[in-house]
Amino acid sequence: MTASWPAHGLCLAAALAALTPPAPAEETVQFRIGYHPSQRKVRHMIVAPPAGMTDWQVTLAAQGAATVLAKQAGRLPFNPAGETMDVPDLPEGDYTLTLTLTGGGPPLQVARAFTRRRFPWENSTLGKEAVVVPPFTPLAVDADGKTVQCILRRHTMSGAGLWEQAASQQVPLLAAPMQIRVAAGGATHTASGPGVSITKQADTQVVGGAAWTAGPVRGRTRFDYDYDGFMKVTLDVEPTPERVEAIDLVVPMRAREAWLMHAVTDLLRSHYAGKIPEGRGRVWDSAKVPRHQLPAPFLPYVWIGGTERGIAWIAENDRDWIVDDKAATHEIVREGEAVSLVVHFVTRPAPIARRRTITFALMATPAKPMPEAPVHHRAWWPMSTANREGVDFHLIGACYYWGSQTPCLQFYPAFRNFSIFDEIARIRRTGQADMAFTDRWLAQFTAPPYTDELKKTYRAHVDWMLRCAQRAPRTPPGAAKQVWLVPYTNARAINWDLEAQTYLDEWSIYDVADPRWSQAVAAKTDIGQCGQRMVREKAREYNDLSGVAYEVDPLPSYADMALYYHRKMYETFADGIYWDDFFVLPNTNPVTGPAYIDDDGRLRPGVAWFAFRDLAKRNAVMQHRMGLRPLSWIHMTNCNVIPVLSFGTVLYDWEWRDQGEYATKDFQDRLGVDDDTSLILAQSTGLQSGNLMVSLDLFRPPAASGVSREWLVRTGLAVCIPHEIKLPAADAVHQKVIGLFDAMGYGKPECAVHRYWDPDPPVTAAGPNVKTLVLSRPGKALVFVGSYGPGGDCALTLDLKRLGLPPECKATNGETGQPVERTGPGRFTVPIRRHDFQVVVVEPSG
Repeated sequence: MTASWPAHGLCLAAALAALTPPAPAEETVQFRIGYHPSQRKVRHMIVAPPAGMTDWQVTLAAQGAATVLAKQAGRLPFNPAGETMDVPDLPEGDYTLTLTLTGGGPPLQVARAFTRRRFPWENSTLGKEAVVVPPFTPLAVDADGKTVQCILRRHTMSGAGLWEQAASQQVPLLAAPMQIRVAAGGATHTASGPGVSITKQADTQVVGGAAWTAGPVRGRTRFDYDYDGFMKVTLDVEPTPERVEAIDLVVPMRAREAWLMHAVTDLLRSHYAGKIPEGRGRVWDSAKVPRHQLPAPFLPYVWIGGTERGIAWIAENDRDWIVDDKAATHEIVREGEAVSLVVHFVTRPAPIARRRTITFALMATPAKPMPEAPVHHRAWWPMSTANREGVDFHLIGACYYWGSQTPCLQFYPAFRNFSIFDEIARIRRTGQADMAFTDRWLAQFTAPPYTDELKKTYRAHVDWMLRCAQRAPRTPPGAAKQVWLVPYTNARAINWDLEAQTYLDEWSIYDVADPRWSQAVAAKTDIGQCGQRMVREKAREYNDLSGVAYEVDPLPSYADMALYYHRKMYETFADGIYWDDFFVLPNTNPVTGPAYIDDDGRLRPGVAWFAFRDLAKRNAVMQHRMGLRPLSWIHMTNCNVIPVLSFGTVLYDWEWRDQGEYATKDFQDRLGVDDDTSLILAQSTGLQSGNLMVSLDLFRPPAASGVSREWLVRTGLAVCIPHEIKLPAADAVHQKVIGLFDAMGYGKPECAVHRYWDPDPPVTAAGPNVKTLVLSRPGKALVFVGSYGPGGDCALTLDLKRLGLPPECKATNGETGQPVERTGPGRFTVPIRRHDFQVVVVEPSG
């Protein structure tokens, strides 16, 4: 690698020097430590040692003990990527790491302390069982030994160990086989090999590989399928003295199947989703993709496809790539009838001096069908009172509600007092709320951090939770009307509690050699602020309320902890779990995270995609093993990363589009979708992952703005309903629409659904720009019409025969009951305001 970290171009050592504040008077050297209990390792870093010092030694001992448990030593200058020291499996207790510097006068010693505690969730097997979770189906390998099938998809392997063809929903996706393409010696070579061999075949996993050659380059592809169709790929590229100009992966999709794209980095809310640019040749590349702190040129995710079908490419890092930091690593090329995603693993000509091992994954979409059990997803309505059947599901939107001391940092109630879980479960079971419980609950909060003002906050939230539970009876799976409660948790959070005091460094995205470390040490402690670093050096400033919302990744031991507490929720009051927020930040942890140290000895960050994926999968397996319908509600903002979301159930999107000037805008204007809805189709329908999509309730205009909530909700429905996106709003206008859809049998087999992007829809519209969703059942149809531009008279033409209606039909306004003008058989004129909606109910005239 020649790219540098961070992205502003400084090398690591220079970045550290630039970000390191002056050392405190009482300590003349920065000694940073990171304890990783699961891996039995300690990371450590010495920054700016005093001049004249030549040697360092680090020793580990139990606090107050003389016996050295581990030791490491070396010469200065210190490794700018930090050092890793093996340590024994430590029993519970307090420990001291002592740095000794020598060579420039009297030895200088600096001590750092950490605590090892043991927890019941350590090394958990929850969710690790090899079982297939519905609606997924077991993997199957055809008799030819080269075709792997999973739900909705079929993959035929090439001699190079990639896809010769991939079909989704019985439609071929590839215009030609995938290629590994090598440029060397002035020629371009395509990898070929004798064929694949399957080395493991099970319901939940298929493993295999293929050897190949491409000119002077030899290699092997290893693949590992999971039963959701996720194929992890490892390319082992053997050394060659010949100068290699390029090694590319080419994914040539049929043009008709690839007109949308989505590319994701670490700059949340700025990821492009929409149409692939027009033109021929290279129409897009990753060189100018927005990013935050993730160094260029690495791009961790890109998907190309259509409203459902497509192919996703994903990687956690660029380990063993040979690239120039100015060159794009990803391109989209349109040639003939193919639209190809091209991934450049080598952009800087060089010999392959050692074996290069490159890891990424591929996944065809959709990952699974939309939810159909125990109730069809179309009959799921958040905060609904109008539907007689289906699902009424509720997000319990902060940890306060279920008893935590903090709004968004913990997985268990205050003081690990699980009586509040039992109380919520009792109320859901009996329908009787004991409001005196709140007084008993608040009696625990006597320590200084718990001010009267904070206890008022606790009271308001717990009272609300008790009343909510009273309105949300625990319903058996076969009930016609299901009511589900889904509590908030944060899969990116950490708070200064017992677990963090031991596992802080293992879970954190920050390594001791991370350039961002010193900024956090120098910063004023401001509890709960996103982006700040929790470090052991500041432990004396922390209390029960201390924490940071988005600074960890759900690595295996973190997932062990989270699932242990999730299970307690499922065993008592919760029907599912909510996670805030599945996006990635650069992770510089080379022990447990995706970071690595490159050939030049520099620490390179990665992103922990697979940790998020594994958390979601393990949760689904655990719920399934408990006899529950897997239910996870993932806040993805605008990271529609299919391999991460495939084991989810519900998604949350459009979080920030109510801020500042957006607050009073119509929803169409907030999204910029009047002329082009490809943003929604590429990112926000949930169809590629098989998850129900829910928009946040973003309709609270300022009091003096002159814009009403009712109007903003109407514009939101005009956007959401045609795309079958749910809106968690209890407003009367929304409940009216739900009632109309419920009366049509929306979500039942007898109710056909026609979306505006489907081929040959049975309803067409002329005049103002609108999008429709059409429901039909024998003898009745409903046309929801949403405006995406200036208002006017919209002329609807219905194919009555396809909709099961006679020639003589009438139409009424579903909201008002007023007749709609009929201009001929199956023809109606509907006046519509800009960004409003109309519901047209069509029935036989008699």
